[in-house]
Amino acid sequence: MREGTLDVPKPSEPPRSSARFPLHWQIALAMGSGLVIGPLLGQDAVPLGEIGKLVIQLIKAAAAPLLFLSIVNAILKTEIRTRSATRLLFWAVVNASIALSIGLVISNVLKPGRSLSGFVASGASTAAYTGKKIDLIGTLTGFFPSSLVQPFTDNSILTIVFLGVVLGFALRRVRTEELTSGSAAFQAIEDGAATLLRVMEVA
Repeated sequence: MREGTLDVPKPSEPPRSSARFPLHWQIALAMGSGLVIGPLLGQDAVPLGEIGKLVIQLIKAAAAPLLFLSIVNAILKTEIRTRSATRLLFWAVVNASIALSIGLVISNVLKPGRSLSGFVASGASTAAYTGKKIDLIGTLTGFFPSSLVQPFTDNSILTIVFLGVVLGFALRRVRTEELTSGSAAFQAIEDGAATLLRVMEVA
């Protein structure tokens, strides 16, 4: 240390965590392994298929709460101004329109399902749908659950999205009211939602 100067030690850099194997490469590796191991084992690969079914069941079980918590946490943590929200809505409509246009073009050009014309459905299977019309009111009513647990047991994705949006904006309003009154009780729920979301991601 020179005279008149003070050497301040530099803060030590945090240890770098080892890079995780990217998820898309994990999926590609698993698919490649299945393509190689399956034909080699033949009938002996049946137990591995059962393990795969169990994994898919676990993913389906975690999908509903993960989606719900993701929506609630995103609404609580995201601050979007009016102009930004309008721009976001505009691009969302544009993206949805492009996706629908691509789907319609592919459907009309490639006509998927025409190879199934030789398979004639039995009269009993088609009789239940004969003369039936789409009930818009009934369809919309089905999105509103009779209990908060039902959408999660039925894996009703649209209803879960609806509940997540409603609860997220309700929590935002309660947070605003409590901040105005000087309370911070909402923080426990907000932190709890973020923690549960992280638990589902890790699990």
